[in-house]
Amino acid sequence: MRAFLAILALSFFYAPPSSADEVYSILQGSTSDTVTHFTVVAPDNVELKFEAVVRATDKDSVKDPTQVIQPARVERLLHSGSLWAVYRLKFENLQASERYVLRTYQDGEHLVDERNFKTLIMNTGAGRIALLSCMLRQFHNPFMWNNLAKPENRPDLMLFLGDSVYLDRTRLLFGRLPTTELEVWEQFVKQRNKLNVFFWKNLVPIVSVWDDHDSGGDNVSAKYELMPKIRPIYDTFFANEEIAGTVAHGPGLAKQFEAFGKNFVMLDGRSFRDLDAQSPLFGKLQEDWMLGQIKPGANIILSGSQFYGKGLKKDSFEFNWPEQAAVFTTRLAAEGEKRDASFVFASGDIHFSQIQNLEPELFGYPTVEMTSSSVHSTIIPGYHRVLQLFRPNPRHIAGVSTHNVLLMELDSAIRSFEFKVRSLTWRGKQPFAEDITVGGPCLNYLTTKKVP
Repeated sequence: MRAFLAILALSFFYAPPSSADEVYSILQGSTSDTVTHFTVVAPDNVELKFEAVVRATDKDSVKDPTQVIQPARVERLLHSGSLWAVYRLKFENLQASERYVLRTYQDGEHLVDERNFKTLIMNTGAGRIALLSCMLRQFHNPFMWNNLAKPENRPDLMLFLGDSVYLDRTRLLFGRLPTTELEVWEQFVKQRNKLNVFFWKNLVPIVSVWDDHDSGGDNVSAKYELMPKIRPIYDTFFANEEIAGTVAHGPGLAKQFEAFGKNFVMLDGRSFRDLDAQSPLFGKLQEDWMLGQIKPGANIILSGSQFYGKGLKKDSFEFNWPEQAAVFTTRLAAEGEKRDASFVFASGDIHFSQIQNLEPELFGYPTVEMTSSSVHSTIIPGYHRVLQLFRPNPRHIAGVSTHNVLLMELDSAIRSFEFKVRSLTWRGKQPFAEDITVGGPCLNYLTTKKVP
């Protein structure tokens, strides 16, 4: 209880540490080996300019000050009534073997912010991916982000799985759906200026999809009239542009990319929710698109809400719409058989983290759903244990009910669908670590492919 009260106190009084080097809220988004995107949030009464330089690998200095890389594109976006602007940057012709410094200049000549960044060769090699969801600004927990930033934990890529902004919590105790686009814009600004992940010295690429709170409010459906206007604002603040051959866009905010030997398909569970009785969560258009994105080998399907949550008896595809979820599973399993593909699932939302073993009857082989929640939102200490006592879930194999994230260790050189996933808490502890092994049709492909 004392730890919870400490977090609550810090949430009201703590601000991200700023120095002369980390002044503005900066997010690195979609990234390939040669291209990367950023968004920068700044007051609208300052004019910023940007450049990148190659950084020396052995110390925090510039390798060659004469090699300056100008952005291939800079956009400055404003919203009527707001005092904040969003800069959207694109850099091209980069090299994954180099390390770079993003420099921000104010009023044309004053260097005010420097961040280190790099690009990624996404589809090969080995790396660490963080799964994160549920980031209530008023409960901002700096210790969670500080522990994630440590070298032994720092990911190569972060996947935000929804509720990155709580649009309906302008007042903490009184939920209310936003009624104007300006309200939405201002909530995104406040979130960006609060979370210290956006003030890290060493930036990490983020790819994201939304869920209910960042598409409007608690359990909102696509029938909410402001949602189509919220979606482009969400896109403005997240730098998740398409990159040919690396990051593809689907319907709504859906995305597909490959990373470290796995194919990732991120599904939008809000833009089409409750519009189609036959496909009430993702919509038929998005489901069909998803099936077209399946690759031979290892596939990870992600969304903000749980896929297989009947044991929790809370918002999930399987619990809310059991018949349609069964059809979804059948279609996905058939596509996997056809393409020599197997599946793992990842989600957020439930305010505790969990690994579930999914029974072989669903897909013809054992697999798992990983749920990561929450980074910093409401929690009930020991909640996952209480649930197992009073509402036993035979699928549950591991869980933790404090502020935490899940970290996946992936390696494209492994000729099987195997990886490790561990929980990292705000105190830097590791409540569980699981070695995941998935069989099924993917083995037909993975055991015969050439190792990169």
